[in-house]
Amino acid sequence: VNPNLTAPQTFADIGGLQLIYESYKKYLSKFNDEGIIPGLSRSNDQLFFISMAQVYFQCANL
Repeated sequence: VNPNLTAPQTFADIGGLQLIYESYKKYLSKFNDEGIIPGLSRSNDQLFFISMAQVYFQCANL
């Protein structure tokens, strides 16, 4: 993999993820709608990033 070719896409992905995360946190602060899933030992922030990793993995395998 040539980092000179992949770096711009990586930075765009990170910027997009940051924007999505900030929007998620803003929504929670406004609506206080952070439910807890019984039986899971992960925080909602951890679940957010696990979910985003799954999305990126699925896109990479298309």
